[in-house]
Amino acid sequence: MSNLQLYAHAIGYPAEKVGGWGIEMRWELIPKPRSVFLRVKCLKCSNEQIVFERTSSYVKCTVCDELLARPAGGKAKIRGEVLQSLS
Repeated sequence: MSNLQLYAHAIGYPAEKVGGWGIEMRWELIPKPRSVFLRVKCLKCSNEQIVFERTSSYVKCTVCDELLARPAGGKAKIRGEVLQSLS
């Protein structure tokens, strides 16, 4: 891909107008989030709680104070059982 095509791709310009390659480029006006909320079950007391997948703080169970998730730079390390992904 040429620099012009890469730039066109970055700004969402139609591919058929760049160099005639006909490469299909998709660009979303409002991108969808890549992270989700998770329903997590505590291993100690079986309490269910909703936790953000990319949490930046420690999340403890509201009933028994057991650690459910800890930050790890990107996605959190989940220490409970993930029951469902909520999107």
